[in-house]
Amino acid sequence: MKKIYRIAIISTEREKFFRELEVFHNHTFLDLHKAIQTACDYDQSQLASFFILNTNFEKTMELTAAPMYEQTALYPTQWMGEYKLYELLNKPMQNLIYQFDLFSERSFIIFLKKISPAHSTDIVPRILRSQGVPPRQIYRGESHIDNLLNAFSEN
Repeated sequence: MKKIYRIAIISTEREKFFRELEVFHNHTFLDLHKAIQTACDYDQSQLASFFILNTNFEKTMELTAAPMYEQTALYPTQWMGEYKLYELLNKPMQNLIYQFDLFSERSFIIFLKKISPAHSTDIVPRILRSQGVPPRQIYRGESHIDNLLNAFSEN
């Protein structure tokens, strides 16, 4: 039976920012990424990652927006298009980190608020609540980001 996941999104940067989305449990993390980007009016071409957390809120896995073939992290890194939500997110109040700005390590805290049965008339993903202004997305191509990347590549 198809289920609907109600997802809550908060920011540590913007106290009044809040988004609540609904997605199907069998959507991929890439689908959720696109829904979050749309809900925040962000440019979807920018890099982002989900981090799966254990019960101690330690990162155990990274899901990237672009396929990664080299494992360099302390935890497994996979492409977010390969995983359905229910495979890694299946308990109410389970938390994730969604890093929408990899260069500055800026992120949202995401939690699975509710799981409910889906109906044939449900149209998802959809935004249920939208409060506050999201943190500004910093684009690659802005001079301070390009300068930082150039400094790393020169060393």
